[in-house]
Amino acid sequence: MKNLLRCLAVLVWLAGGTQAVWAQGIPNGGMETWVTRGTVESPDGWYTSDELYGTQGIPLALGTVTKSTDRQAGSFAAKIESKAFFGAPFPALLLLGNRFRPSTYGISGVPYTGRPRELRFWYKLSTATNDTAGVYVVLTRGGGNAIQFIAGYADVLPARTSYGQIAVPLGYVSSATPDTLRLFFVAGNGQATGTSTLYVDEISLQGTVSATAPPRYQEALSIYPNPGVGGEFYLASLAEPTVATAPFEVTDAAGRVVAQAPAAPVAQANGRQLKLHGQPAGVYLLRLSTPEGLLVRKLLIP
Repeated sequence: MKNLLRCLAVLVWLAGGTQAVWAQGIPNGGMETWVTRGTVESPDGWYTSDELYGTQGIPLALGTVTKSTDRQAGSFAAKIESKAFFGAPFPALLLLGNRFRPSTYGISGVPYTGRPRELRFWYKLSTATNDTAGVYVVLTRGGGNAIQFIAGYADVLPARTSYGQIAVPLGYVSSATPDTLRLFFVAGNGQATGTSTLYVDEISLQGTVSATAPPRYQEALSIYPNPGVGGEFYLASLAEPTVATAPFEVTDAAGRVVAQAPAAPVAQANGRQLKLHGQPAGVYLLRLSTPEGLLVRKLLIP
């Protein structure tokens, strides 16, 4: 039981015009089809915390994930509800796939080879005092020690009393094609003993991110000074503000990551500071994960 709670704690910690839906959709993203496995009813193609707790010999029907007619569309939604028994908190989890197996990036996931721009879903949420709920999505390639992060997003969800749609952008750090999609929703942070309830429905991946950013993005980015004496640079892209403010990572000639940062406020598009202080002279690669693809530039420290 202690090992299980440690795994859950890691998962909770990991959990912020018309577009075509990517051909590889989310299996049963509308939560319409439910199946009974053992004594638990779960959405087909998904794995729940009730099934997970059952494998740990917990002799309780927790009901952390249930079929609900309180939905956004169709007939059903998933109701994900944290529980507390005998003073112990039990977070509620809904995971894409048919099993729970922790990995470097949270869970085992399902095969997937697309490069979607964003995850969209409808939800409503009420949280107990000092409790949280969130979403986690990541695309990876490879396995074991060779596993590679391609794109992802994780954040706490704000409470809302009625259904609303949220679109969360996937931040890309690689132009490689992923082979695995990991996605889960969680209600409860594993510490608060109150009940938090998250309803989710109509889950989809939308849009497409190309391997490289389009020419207008390439042309919009200015880096100055470059060479940067002392390892100090500034990024600017007034014509396309989301370029200079995109998430980035910087690698050295050996491929080691020497700097990285999440997306910055759009106000910094006129001069976002990038510091490589203390790095030796040489050529470095800057990779910006823009909304339209990866943009790569060379940085020189003389």
